Amino acid sequence: MKTVLISLLLCLAAYTENFAQKVNGISLDSLDAEYIQVWPLPFRNRQIQIAIDYGQYNVAFTPLDRRLVDDSGRRLGLNSMMDALNLFSRYGYELAEVYVISESSTHYILRKKDDERDFARKSY
Repeated sequence: MKTVLISLLLCLAAYTENFAQKVNGISLDSLDAEYIQVWPLPFRNRQIQIAIDYGQYNVAFTPLDRRLVDDSGRRLGLNSMMDALNLFSRYGYELAEVYVISESSTHYILRKKDDERDFARKSY
């Protein structure tokens, strides 16, 4: 019985973590941006962390946190940029452009998929 309960709790935690990604306090599924820019930041254990720019407003004297976090504010580590692109694809974004700033810095421009953009236009 204990193993069933523990398994159920682990599955529930994994399920809810998939829907809890946020940047600067805003949930990824409620971003109101047609284009976003993402880039990798070094993290731990060979994982990467993602920084996100969606045109968010920075209040004076308040730090702008562009890192992807979960509901409890913990930074999310991803396995690779492919892992990050697949994550954003689930949120309705597709890769639009990639550009290299330096040998160790690559930025990715994502845009909402056509069906997502059409839906957003119709909802106004």
